Formats: sequence, structure tokens, C-alpha cells
Amino acid sequence: MFWSGKKRGIGALLGILVMIWGLLGCGGSGETQEQKLTEFKQAHQAIYDAWQAQTTTQLHDLLSKGLADPLLSQQMSQQTAVMQQRLMANERHIVKKITFNQLDMLKDGKEEFTVYADWTVDGVREHGDVHEMTVSYKKQFHVVKQKDGTWKIDEMSDKK
Repeated sequence: MFWSGKKRGIGALLGILVMIWGLLGCGGSGETQEQKLTEFKQAHQAIYDAWQAQTTTQLHDLLSKGLADPLLSQQMSQQTAVMQQRLMANERHIVKKITFNQLDMLKDGKEEFTVYADWTVDGVREHGDVHEMTVSYKKQFHVVKQKDGTWKIDEMSDKK
């Protein structure tokens, strides 16, 4: 009788601990893969939003909405050169639509995840005349959770 009462007490205590653990968020990130993929798409959009920048400050502000280092620094270098050429040629790049053909979660975690993306960009390049363009890409992205709870892309590679 002593042991059966003790077992009930331990069972109740374990139940309370599991409940507290869940309330404190120790049972996982609480975000589904679908939510994380939506966060990835928003972070990914920063790469294309940055095409509207006219200064390096604007470029950095737009890119940093979705990217973290080392990818932020890489994109700053690459897009600064492209921006300067675009401005010298009085050229505009306009994204009309981004279509994700495939978006797979390769690794899921509480503070990071990895995504494989196959996407197509439909847009316009304008420099006196207008050129409709469609370009497809396939890349792997590493996404990390920031201290403020937002997700940012810190790596982009050709691996799958």
C-alpha cells in the first residue's frame, strides 16, 4: 500500500513536470515545418527586394531583413557591384513573380534548419527597352533563428 501511494505521487509529479516543461517551451520550438518554410520565403524575398536599392545603405537595410552573416556580407559584395553597374546603365530589374517549384526541409531544428529550394523568377529588365526574363535556380539554404525570434538565411550553397 505504501508503494502504490508513492507511485501515484510520482506519477502526478511527473505529469506536472511535463506540463510545466511544455509551458516553458522545452518541448520543441513550437513552429511547424510549414511555418518555418513561410519564414524562409520571407527571408529569401530580401535578396530580390534589395534590387530596388540605390545606395549601399539601402542595400544593406534591405538585405539584412532576411540575411545574416556570412551570407549577408557575401550578398553585400555581390549586389553592390551589380547595383553600381545597374545605376551606371540606368537599368531597372523588376521581379514580377517568384514561384517555388520545390521546397523541401532537409534538416529541422529548434534554432536552425536547412531547406532545398528550386524556384523560378519572372521579371523585367528595363534599360530603355524592356526585356521579359525567366530564370530558374536550385540552391540549399541554412536558416538560423535570431535572438529576436526571426529567422534569417546565413548560408546558400549548391549542395543537396
